[in-house]
Amino acid sequence: HMACDYGRYACVQMLLDNGVDANDRLTDESKSTSAMLASQNGHVGILALLVARNADLNLADSFGCTAAHWASRYGHLLVLQLIIKSSADLSKTDTNGQTTLDWARTYKQPQCFDLLLSTGAPGTDLTPLPQVTESSKEALVNAAKPPPTSPLTPVAKKNLLLSSNWPTSSLHKPL
Repeated sequence: HMACDYGRYACVQMLLDNGVDANDRLTDESKSTSAMLASQNGHVGILALLVARNADLNLADSFGCTAAHWASRYGHLLVLQLIIKSSADLSKTDTNGQTTLDWARTYKQPQCFDLLLSTGAPGTDLTPLPQVTESSKEALVNAAKPPPTSPLTPVAKKNLLLSSNWPTSSLHKPL
């Protein structure tokens, strides 16, 4: 499973060649399959290999999510296209009743949402999502930047360096 998670194609191929089942599940509480992990991380080549080795893309984890849910959640369009071409059931719902289309909407993945909508995938809200434009990408990047800091004035630097301005405790006594 780690090989699928980290995109190690050769390792996945070797494991499958040596008898590991493409539908094996993690033993943790998620019960994820290798296909789900590849879908979460956008590893389309690994997912194609798993599909070629009969991975069942309709299996759900302990949250009711399929590989399609995870690809939609993280906006992995090529992975989602492969899942759709592999005839996965896009009507499956998670434990909260949310479809793959609902996940694309919830996690604001307009390309995945549009692709799913174009295939007739069911969902609770079919209102199109706004497309991400270059200006909206720039606005998101700028919003994530920390605010500029003002340089310290010479007086502020001097005050900062004075030991009397530093808090003391029983563990840290001034020299």
